[in-house]
Amino acid sequence: MGAAERRSVVTLGWTIDAAGHPNFWLRPGARPGMQSNGDLVQISAPRLAAHTLIVGQSGSGKSLLLGRLVEELLLNTRAECLILDPNGDFSRMNSAEADALWERATYDQVGRRGKLPHEGHPDGFKVPWRSIRKRFLSQREDSSSAERETLRFPLVDVPAEILAEGLSPRARTELFLIHDATRDFGKLMEADVPSLGRRRTLSECIELLKSLLSSQADAADLVTADEVFRKGQLITKLSKSLSYVSQDAKAYYSAKLQELIAKGELSSLISAPQRDATLPTARLTVVDLPSVEYHDSRVRIVSALLTAEWDAARQRWFAALGIDADQDKRVPLFIVLDEAHNLIPETPIGEGQLHIRHLFRTISAEGRKYGLFLILCSQRPDKLDRFVMSECQNIAVMRLNSRRVIDQMATEIGLEEDLRAKLSECLQFTPGKVVLLGAWVDGRLRTIYTGARRTLEGGRNLRDQYWAVNPFA
Repeated sequence: MGAAERRSVVTLGWTIDAAGHPNFWLRPGARPGMQSNGDLVQISAPRLAAHTLIVGQSGSGKSLLLGRLVEELLLNTRAECLILDPNGDFSRMNSAEADALWERATYDQVGRRGKLPHEGHPDGFKVPWRSIRKRFLSQREDSSSAERETLRFPLVDVPAEILAEGLSPRARTELFLIHDATRDFGKLMEADVPSLGRRRTLSECIELLKSLLSSQADAADLVTADEVFRKGQLITKLSKSLSYVSQDAKAYYSAKLQELIAKGELSSLISAPQRDATLPTARLTVVDLPSVEYHDSRVRIVSALLTAEWDAARQRWFAALGIDADQDKRVPLFIVLDEAHNLIPETPIGEGQLHIRHLFRTISAEGRKYGLFLILCSQRPDKLDRFVMSECQNIAVMRLNSRRVIDQMATEIGLEEDLRAKLSECLQFTPGKVVLLGAWVDGRLRTIYTGARRTLEGGRNLRDQYWAVNPFA
């Protein structure tokens, strides 16, 4: 069988009748797994190699569709996913729903809703899902899961633009020089110290860096004689870079460094070593943004993660240019962001948001050749950056409550006039109903009913049956 014949499909949901009901689930005795392929809406996997935008108001089911899409990508392709999770909706994605999801699946024709999986047995999902390696990055003190890791990042991955926010042009230039010198300092610190029999700890490195910035020591004084001999050029470059910088700039950088330490953001001074391609890597990474207490910390974390992924993808691309095409085993990384309008607004506030917008714009414009793709989800597309939105080729629209928002979005994505009236039907959609348009449906509009998300949804709303009752009755 040829490679083209082995290409997979992802199953997004169910075909619907003229009234909007899923066809298969109107049949007597309908059960998951009894359907034919014609009852399912399946997308050829290569068509997902594009930026995707999912929009819908709160309660429309967009988070369920987003979760379904991520599940299908991981189950049916070799792709990897990085989820920037602002609401904790993906914090429990390592666990599957109870068997009752499959055993009791039904569609309520009157209420026009139902959680509808397509696998004939729970193990059809659960067994392969367990085999997918996952990791969850969080600052919560929770060691209950072996897949949970502490959310930290190397100092050099923090963009200098964010550290320099609010500074004058001259001060910004000085800070950029210090941050670049810190990279050299990190390289100086990465080797084992013979007298210690180990590498220096992060706290030891930080104290040495602070003494260097306060001019209490020279670079050559911080290392052994053997290191001076082996890394003389690096030490000279480091000392020369810092000689151009004022003491005020060094003091400012030290204060910023102390802030990062106090907020528990740093994992090291230098970037983590390149991963061994022969070792298994996590195909799903979930970043627990609500666990990060400070807004500016979230901005730095997202910036550091995006910068690291961009640099790594470019390095893999350059390496691939040196081998035969049939030996290229790179896989795409899908960067998933819910509530995208909050991190990529049309009108950014502050240097941090400006820098994040720049990173997302760069990925949206140039990411394809490096294998980086965006999956953005928003209930306010009118507040989302227009450039990023215009680069999305796959669009999913669920219920929206504003014709103005629909018209504005149709303009931004270049929707033709004859399709705009069809898109307006979204004003009347019930939860789970979605219209697909763009590259994944050949530029047409196709309305479907979303298949069930099979992993547990994190986050939690208030329980109406508890609070919305008369406590005196």
